Amino acid sequence: PLRLNIVSIVTDDQASWSVGAYGSLDARTPVLDRLARDGMLFRNAFVTNSICTPSRASILTGKYSHKNGVPAFNRFDGSQWTVAKALQAAGYHTGMIGKWHLGYDFAFHPMNFGFDEFRGYVGGNVDYHTHVAGYGSKELDWSKDKTIRNEPGYTTDLLAGYATEFIERNRAKPFYL
Repeated sequence: PLRLNIVSIVTDDQASWSVGAYGSLDARTPVLDRLARDGMLFRNAFVTNSICTPSRASILTGKYSHKNGVPAFNRFDGSQWTVAKALQAAGYHTGMIGKWHLGYDFAFHPMNFGFDEFRGYVGGNVDYHTHVAGYGSKELDWSKDKTIRNEPGYTTDLLAGYATEFIERNRAKPFYL
């Protein structure tokens, strides 16, 4: 069977109309526009919650936020079946790069929810230069897989580099990023 590679880009606080592919005349987004043109463009979709954490949980589980254990800022329900677990079981190599924000405790780590690799931060935000959490513990929140460690670089640049490297390294087999 044909198994396509899947790259899902989730952004916070971005309306669909702020991207050229969806009709924006104000914002110039040529790379996103090319991705939409060469991939898929969804014109009839919505988030189940206007808050970051429950909407992320809904994307991963396909369930409304009141059904996946994250109705507001609660922790992600560890018993949930995720798209990453399903694709991993189907032979896909899975990676999560960026902001997780589905629980700080190790039990809620992305690699416990079907991701083979993780690069980024588990909290809601980090300083883009120091990678220190902007609230809560205000400690370093920067990981490679399950190891917390800092590295020099601007967050956006690092995450884009990880994503590019993941795609290049896994292009010969089915992957979900």
